[in-house]
Amino acid sequence: DEAGGAEGADAAGKGGEEGEQGDVEMKEAEKGGEEAEKGDAEMKAAEDSGEQAGKGSEEAEKGGQASEAKKGDDAEEAGVDNWWSEEGKDSKWGGNDEETKEEKNDEEGKGEAKKEEKNDDEKNEGEGGEEKKEGGEDKAEEAAAPEEPSDDQGLPDAKRIDVGWEDAAFLLAEDGKHLKTLERLLAADIRAKDSGIVRLKMKEGAPEGRLARAEQCVRAMGSLRAGTDIEVWPLPEAGPVDALLSVVDVPKESAKGYVRGKDGARLREDLFDIRGAICAFAVEGQRPEGVPEPAPKEEPPEVLEVGDTVTAKYGAEWHDATVVETGDVIVKVKWSFDEEQQEQVVRANVQKKVEPPEEMEKLLIFGSLRSRLEAEIRVLNFVEKKSAGYVAKLPPRAEEAAATEDCALGTAQLEEDKIAKLVGKGGSMRLKVVAIAGCSCEYISTYMYVVGSAKQRETAIALTQLLQRSDDSHQIRALPAELEPLAEQFAIHRDALTNVLGEKRDNMKRIEDETKTIVFLLSASSGATTAASKPTGADKEASGIKKDAKVEVKIKGQWQVATVLEVQDWGVDSDDDDDTDGRTVKLQWGGDEKKEATVPIANVREVLEGEAADKRREEDDAQAKLRELRTLVVVGSSAEARRAALLRIAAAVEAHRPGTH
Repeated sequence: DEAGGAEGADAAGKGGEEGEQGDVEMKEAEKGGEEAEKGDAEMKAAEDSGEQAGKGSEEAEKGGQASEAKKGDDAEEAGVDNWWSEEGKDSKWGGNDEETKEEKNDEEGKGEAKKEEKNDDEKNEGEGGEEKKEGGEDKAEEAAAPEEPSDDQGLPDAKRIDVGWEDAAFLLAEDGKHLKTLERLLAADIRAKDSGIVRLKMKEGAPEGRLARAEQCVRAMGSLRAGTDIEVWPLPEAGPVDALLSVVDVPKESAKGYVRGKDGARLREDLFDIRGAICAFAVEGQRPEGVPEPAPKEEPPEVLEVGDTVTAKYGAEWHDATVVETGDVIVKVKWSFDEEQQEQVVRANVQKKVEPPEEMEKLLIFGSLRSRLEAEIRVLNFVEKKSAGYVAKLPPRAEEAAATEDCALGTAQLEEDKIAKLVGKGGSMRLKVVAIAGCSCEYISTYMYVVGSAKQRETAIALTQLLQRSDDSHQIRALPAELEPLAEQFAIHRDALTNVLGEKRDNMKRIEDETKTIVFLLSASSGATTAASKPTGADKEASGIKKDAKVEVKIKGQWQVATVLEVQDWGVDSDDDDDTDGRTVKLQWGGDEKKEATVPIANVREVLEGEAADKRREEDDAQAKLRELRTLVVVGSSAEARRAALLRIAAAVEAHRPGTH
């Protein structure tokens, strides 16, 4: 027992020493942890080693506490053993040798466990030291490593925009074509990285607030990749916003998907690739911190008129009704459930019945004025196809002014039954009008929307109106003055006309489509005398057509000799549309038959003799040949286009009448 007590005391002492050693190791580990914390994220391994060392010291501390407790227990056991020895070793208590051996074995086992704990602590301390060493080496490597290059992409103080790596790849595609487009449009320097970071810096002289708008434009360009929405706060109202942005309201349910196309195909291929407009649908983003919330809009007071459909309160319920009489306080209504019953209702209990409007989405259109206007009328055409009547309900579109562009939006009324003709098969006629006028136009509902310069809009509208007035053969009475600089005439024999035109103008349509021209046919009566060519009073006196004068008169297409009986003058201003120039002639002709007739002055001419008569006969023959000809008018944007059409027509004539040309 004494030996066992001594061994227990020794074990307790050793445990205390190990505990103290563990405290020292813990302090060292804490110092290692503090050093590791001074490093950056790459020193995390050293922090882990400090934590492991701390765990080792805690285990050692527990071992020390266990040793102190055991020391007290051993002392008590030693006192009991001494009492047993003083009373006598041979007493009945002396038979506990087996228990003493078991306790001794327990003490030895605990001692072994403590040794293992000490070995674990030493091991942890060694690992912690190694990790500290590695941490020190990392610090040395960091000190020796060169600094990372700056992320400003050569644009210090530039706006940093994260568009995502996929949109950034779209911006960088085709040798940065889209980035260059943005730089020209925004007057800015722009850089993009594969990681998705875009740097934007406005050039000197940029208007105030342009940076925020330019950021929206950059995000819109990136969104063209897949037609995704972008976040904007606050959402702008529909119409022209500034020199860079216009907004169009698009019905969400009926038209948004069609306007966008699959994965943004229409926004990308139709509006951007063809018209140069950068378009994206916008959703309201988060209000920036420090920016006050805008005040709510004041709704105009509701005005009731006789005949309006309303809902009015009848007892405790609301019912449909029709307004019979209006007033500021009392409104007289006729109930829909009993039309014979009319009742006066307090104005506050009457509400105008209005169908809830369809939810709208904002389509942002960035670009030059012309690009935005062309994209806008194209989008309105898309919307009208999916929501008929929508465009007609829009308020009148105000023209935009631009200091750098001679461009505006014009409109013209169309005849509903002529719209199919104006559009043409597959839009062919509309495209020819666009090519000739050099403008952009869309036929929406019963209106023509045209974008271009003042001259381009004037040409397009004049050409469209001429098409509406022409018949199925494109026959016209005269060519408008606005189109004369773009037209050339071509004489064609009557016999060949039908073959050149073809059935339903099929042959001529092919020529027009290939040469981007439009061909009209002047009517046979288009050469009639006009008021401007009518003779004056002096001309009439000198004409020689007087009473008893010998003249020639045109009867049934033949010139006959006649005698003037009377000249009647109604006055040159009496009727501007009258081919008589204000005069008619009563005369006698037919030789012995003595026939009389009254004819317009245009059918009477003086009798000539000698060379003058011979010259007149030659002119008559030439006129007779001309009467066998018709005149085609070719309208085209350039002399080359018109010449190409004329040559095709001449070849068609030659095929029918060889030797004509």
